[in-house]
Amino acid sequence: MTEHRVPDPPQLRRFVRDLAGVAALSAAIVAGCTPGLEPGPVIPATATPTPIVNRLYQDSLRDPLVVRSVNGVLSATLDVSIADLTVTRDGAIEPDTVIRDTVTTDTIPLRAYTLAATTDPAYAPNDPRFTPRFPGPTFRVRPGDLVQIWLRNKLPPPVNPSNDNDVCMSYPAASDTANPPDIFQDCLHGPNYTNIHYHGMHVTPDSTSTVIGDDVLLAIPPGDSILYSFRIPMNQSPGTHWYHPHKHGSVALQVANGMSGAFIVVDTTTGVDRFAAQFNIREHLIAFQQIDTAVGLLHGDQVNILDKVPPLVNGQNYPTIYMAPGEVQRWRIVNENVTSNTKTLEFRFEDRPGQEPVVVEVARDGVQYAPINIAQGNDSLLLVAAGNRLDVFVQAPLNNGEHLMRVRHISGASLQTRRQSVLPLALAAGRRGNQITSNDYRVFRVVVDSALAGRAGSSRGLPGSVPNLSAFLGSRIPDASAFLGVDLPAASDTAVVVFTDSWHPGSYLQPTQFYLGSATNPSQRFNDTVVFIPSDVHGTSMPMYLDSTQTWKVVNNSPNQINHPFHIHINPFQVDSVYAPYGANDPYYALYQELNEASRRGSPIWMDVLPLPQPTVDTSGAVIDTAYAFITQRYDRFTGCSDGKCGPPTGDFVMHCHILGHEERGMMQVLRIQDHGQPTARAPGQGGGGPAQQRQDPQPEHRH
Repeated sequence: MTEHRVPDPPQLRRFVRDLAGVAALSAAIVAGCTPGLEPGPVIPATATPTPIVNRLYQDSLRDPLVVRSVNGVLSATLDVSIADLTVTRDGAIEPDTVIRDTVTTDTIPLRAYTLAATTDPAYAPNDPRFTPRFPGPTFRVRPGDLVQIWLRNKLPPPVNPSNDNDVCMSYPAASDTANPPDIFQDCLHGPNYTNIHYHGMHVTPDSTSTVIGDDVLLAIPPGDSILYSFRIPMNQSPGTHWYHPHKHGSVALQVANGMSGAFIVVDTTTGVDRFAAQFNIREHLIAFQQIDTAVGLLHGDQVNILDKVPPLVNGQNYPTIYMAPGEVQRWRIVNENVTSNTKTLEFRFEDRPGQEPVVVEVARDGVQYAPINIAQGNDSLLLVAAGNRLDVFVQAPLNNGEHLMRVRHISGASLQTRRQSVLPLALAAGRRGNQITSNDYRVFRVVVDSALAGRAGSSRGLPGSVPNLSAFLGSRIPDASAFLGVDLPAASDTAVVVFTDSWHPGSYLQPTQFYLGSATNPSQRFNDTVVFIPSDVHGTSMPMYLDSTQTWKVVNNSPNQINHPFHIHINPFQVDSVYAPYGANDPYYALYQELNEASRRGSPIWMDVLPLPQPTVDTSGAVIDTAYAFITQRYDRFTGCSDGKCGPPTGDFVMHCHILGHEERGMMQVLRIQDHGQPTARAPGQGGGGPAQQRQDPQPEHRH
């Protein structure tokens, strides 16, 4: 069958302020020059700013440890253990309008990563920096590099059945044996079993005798270890990716403890990497994490601890970034948060209207925008769901000043509520804590000071000549239809994938249930022994074959109107269109407009996490108008892998909701990419309406 495409959503004016310099910055990145500027903007002679205060101008924003590949190999040992770590929770705005850190400090036991060894010459054996911390180290590699990460699980062994890998952890809902709302394996379990997911990486999902890749069906028990060893193919997207545990049952808890880090692929021969390297643009990783010792059922106030915890930035409470007037920086924003409130996470400067830094989006989920989309991506509201990444170029204003970067992360924060006024900085004086208004938390600040104009490494303004951005990954990839950044034609048939949840507000004793299924069987839950086969609306199976393209209609039938973030491993997808019936009341409506506009221009935006639009629902919880998105993905072979160390492009992986408590409790399915000639064992069971594929288990000792 041929699926009719989604109609355009109702039109709404994009929420973009008319800032001087926005067009100039984006045009320079795209076209290769800054109109009317010699090497960069200059401060008018009539406005000579006075430095704010004598400072050392050292960013208090600390980057995590960075480990780089050496001679084409990234080699590191990563330990996982429980350590007492310091967490800061608070801050204050003082009456003199200068924001100072006044923190409340807790020392709490957290599961944490420790960089224990590496061949990166920046570190010596027994380096004093080899200590447990959050976030974990940032790994920087190039396409074609060999990754070798030795993961050692030093977490303590189970001391009672609820800590084991096959028993639900103890809480009243799980302990209600008469009517258990959560059943194994769709419950929180195995808190000290772990593994690594390389989120955003187009690498093998398989494990063989010589290659272990992004295999999230591995479960590494306490006291055991594993060597992840795989080559990054040449058709991997350069960009901002990340890694975190993905052992079903313990993911939410371990990520909430801070077990995550950036995984950055750099290619300075093309695109924004070339632009940033050629002109020495200062770069910041900005990783947002909500840190605590426990996670709850995510719909019960008694255990919703993380919903009330403001996010930290690189493990810090309210750090500072310094910029020279007119300076351009690159920020790699990573949303490593866990809880459901991150579905409305947004970033913005609004404390000095008309004088804020200019922000231009250049990549999402590690996939660089086509040049025409960069020219359109001039919005200081940066919407990112749990698991999303966003690369932006930021240009400081010409005037000295301090600017607050805020996060709004309450449920239901729609485009309409964003338009309400926020307190000016002076009027906010004396308020205690991170909270500025009932909806906002400040997470870091930017200080612009003319005393920084000559500092080494700063790029003040844009250079007069900027290299043109490539169409995407570069012309070296022979098959233009096989790499991202082009418009993949929609497939003739459309698979239907359905996200839904049970209708009630949820409580500690009766939590909401979560499902990820097909058009003919929407109430399906995770089962790691069964492969979910996509199917069309009639239930006809559509196996995922190598070298093929599929179009999916991803449906959100959530009666609770949750923007479930749809995430798929291994292969990113282009967003063809989004139907958002809730309109401007939907927290992500502005993003859906951006995605639809890009698709209509013929340059769809690529993602690996898409917060699904909210359906419209009546007071009884009945869905009146279903919300959905059309996506297209291609299952590619790896390029540049003649030595076989890339591993097979086929294998088993997963799709799921990236609100991690939802995934833990059923909203996930195992998928399989297979070769056309590959024999497949079949067995009745769950799946996309047709027969399911029984998983073959080459390493049972490490499986769930």
